[in-house]
Amino acid sequence: MKNVILIGMSLSGKSTLGFKVAERIGYRFLDTDKAISKNENMTIEDIFKIKGENYFRRLESEFITKIPKNQSLLISTGGGMPIYNNNLYKLKEKGKVVFLNVPIDLLLSRAKHTKDRPLLRGDYKEKMYKLYNQRKNIYNKADIIVNLGENIDENLNELINKLRLG
Repeated sequence: MKNVILIGMSLSGKSTLGFKVAERIGYRFLDTDKAISKNENMTIEDIFKIKGENYFRRLESEFITKIPKNQSLLISTGGGMPIYNNNLYKLKEKGKVVFLNVPIDLLLSRAKHTKDRPLLRGDYKEKMYKLYNQRKNIYNKADIIVNLGENIDENLNELINKLRLG
């Protein structure tokens, strides 16, 4: 079966929802940030701090080349993965790309309570708006767009329904 690849802003629920959807539809779950972190033997935050964002983006691009096609994988990507190095189009070659579209106010509410997102250090509101505006046009080129809210069960059902229809 074709892979499903989730894209979207940091804190949009790609990992949380992705894992639950994978269980429901019988796919294997893969989180690219966790896989990269494991391969590098350091946290994403440390990769950013020690080796820099450009190095991390290169790792993301290299990771995409290793994703097998048609393996019934549900893949959660880092928020920036589809943005750099034409990665969105590389991801589309690996499976069906799904944008988890979450309203900015909900993302901001979630960002208030997180400390492990290197790109949201300091004034997280300003940074979140900036990233949201920079990335949204690329995210909107996904094969499927799923609009999500606060209710996790509704989000889960919405995503599964869109995958069935898409």
